[in-house]
Amino acid sequence: MGEAYRSGRLAKEDLITINDLEFFILILMYCAAVCRLRELREGGQTTREQPIVKNWVDNMVAESWTHKACRSSAASKALSIIFAGCMMSGELGINAAWISTDLNTLADRISRLLDKNTTPNFHLLFQEFPQLKCCRRFVPGPELLSALYSALLRQQAPDPTSIKITGHFVPVVISSLPGAPSTT
Repeated sequence: MGEAYRSGRLAKEDLITINDLEFFILILMYCAAVCRLRELREGGQTTREQPIVKNWVDNMVAESWTHKACRSSAASKALSIIFAGCMMSGELGINAAWISTDLNTLADRISRLLDKNTTPNFHLLFQEFPQLKCCRRFVPGPELLSALYSALLRQQAPDPTSIKITGHFVPVVISSLPGAPSTT
């Protein structure tokens, strides 16, 4: 892609579509749910053998790719292989469903934090959506991120049997977020 980018002539296959990005995020959300399930099991807090995560998404194409593999973009084909590898662990089922953008206000608001050329104000977001105060941020493991980036940017996927869902959660500390009021 480097030469095509420098020359100003990008081919269609060199572009990353919104569908690819939405599917990328859907896979990350699934992996976060798997990591959370592992935490719950380690703490003895779950009884279902194979729970199912409900994954709402406001992109119909990405939602459909959870039910059947993509056949259009090379990046999404590679992401589909990674998703299949994640699902092969059998730890967690998925029930993806489409939700209207109009009803997906929280996710839409979060995604628009960086729309302006200003520092995002997370403190205001926490005031607007107080339910976020109990959330923890998922930090994907480097192997998982590497596989996802390779699929998205190079259209390459590892052997699906080698996919390792790794990551951890960290608490969201409001006072340390950009835009938080000063405590001094």
